[in-house]
Amino acid sequence: MTRATGRMLTMVERAQLVHCQLVRELACGCKVARYSTAGGRALTVVENPEDACPNRGHQADFVIDDAVALHGFLAPTAGEAA
Repeated sequence: MTRATGRMLTMVERAQLVHCQLVRELACGCKVARYSTAGGRALTVVENPEDACPNRGHQADFVIDDAVALHGFLAPTAGEAA
């Protein structure tokens, strides 16, 4: 099991989510979404963790570091812009 690399999405952050920019699958099988907030920030949130994922930071509603998420992204699915 790898070290946790995320934190729980707060209720304030959840209330400020205004636009889902993209949804991707990480190499470990977890699905993440990148959101923009009312304050102009961007957050990458684990939406659907894979049961067999070894990363404890990939839990539902966890905010993960963009560098970690981008490193683990699989190629875009058919019909999805890169």
